[in-house]
Amino acid sequence: MTHHPYKTIFLIRHGQTDYNKKGMIQGSGIDSSLNRLGQRQAEAFYQYYQNVPFEHIFISQLRRTYQSIQPFIEKSNLPFTATPLLNEIHWGNQEGKRPSLKMKRTYEEMVQVWAKGDTHYKVAEGESPEEVALRMQQFVQNYIAPAPYRRMLICSHGRSMRILLCLLLQKPISAMEEFPHYNLCLYKIHWTPEKTEILLHNSTDHLQSLS
Repeated sequence: MTHHPYKTIFLIRHGQTDYNKKGMIQGSGIDSSLNRLGQRQAEAFYQYYQNVPFEHIFISQLRRTYQSIQPFIEKSNLPFTATPLLNEIHWGNQEGKRPSLKMKRTYEEMVQVWAKGDTHYKVAEGESPEEVALRMQQFVQNYIAPAPYRRMLICSHGRSMRILLCLLLQKPISAMEEFPHYNLCLYKIHWTPEKTEILLHNSTDHLQSLS
């Protein structure tokens, strides 16, 4: 078997937006911006990890991921690639709404259905975890596997991060609830095609200065 040197992946979720603060559903159809706290989270992450020799950054095509790593682009001059493959799951007709009790119940039921293995299930006009997983597989094949970089920073979204982590760890997508995520949290990963190891799990050490 060919031995591959491992790649170190820093996988973060975007910083807080007003939608997050109000408990509203964003998904890939809402292109929101970071709020003041989100901007402070992005700066705190930069201050903590600015000396890591990242070679490249990957983000989704949604503004909130760009703003979360903007200090690395502006202050450290790091190259980046924005790809729709990293976009959040599409929540269909739920996007942009403040969740009602009925919507919360529907969401909780959907998460339970997914956990039981029916990851083809989706909201009306939305995207299923299986459909997101196809995008994430493309991302791994097109960007992570062939990349010459040994250290990369990836900024994505809550649900899509969970699905990407399942793929990297070769777990079923139904296991995605194993990966909690705060705004601007970090999963640090050693990855080879044969083996993936999580070194930091939903870490917010870099945000301690904000509390």
